[in-house]
Amino acid sequence: MIPTAKGSRRLYAEQKRYMRLTRGFEAWTQGINARRDDNRIRQFVRAIEAVVKPEIGKTRKQFIQRAQLFVGSTESPRKMLGEIYDLRSCAEHLNDVRSYYIDEPMSEIDSRTALRAFQAELITDHVYHRIFETGEFQRMFIDDSSIDSFWNKSEQERRNL
Repeated sequence: MIPTAKGSRRLYAEQKRYMRLTRGFEAWTQGINARRDDNRIRQFVRAIEAVVKPEIGKTRKQFIQRAQLFVGSTESPRKMLGEIYDLRSCAEHLNDVRSYYIDEPMSEIDSRTALRAFQAELITDHVYHRIFETGEFQRMFIDDSSIDSFWNKSEQERRNL
């Protein structure tokens, strides 16, 4: 699912105001164009981080907590988000993602990484599509201050929005 053209036009028309979101959207496009699954995951997580804006020192925990708004909050999505984030960390630090998997048969590693890359792509597509759908929602992500305000709302308020 490609984010709406109207939303992306608004983003680039005011990119100085939407600096973080613009950089996240560019990470999304880099993820789409990446050939290796580890690089795709890395870029998609960066794109999601632009929206969830985790605090330094709490990035993994807040990435998982905040991204659940878009995927659900049961144990299965939490585990998936944690694994996607951990694979991103392997790629970010130039470690072989295959070393992440413990006691996983070698024949399963590539398909599992590909699955996580696909899931990260779907989440990113969903996040940006939701944001670009309406100008009102997009304005909640104009800058760091507005993003912080969004994440400081109660979980119910965020879900309602």
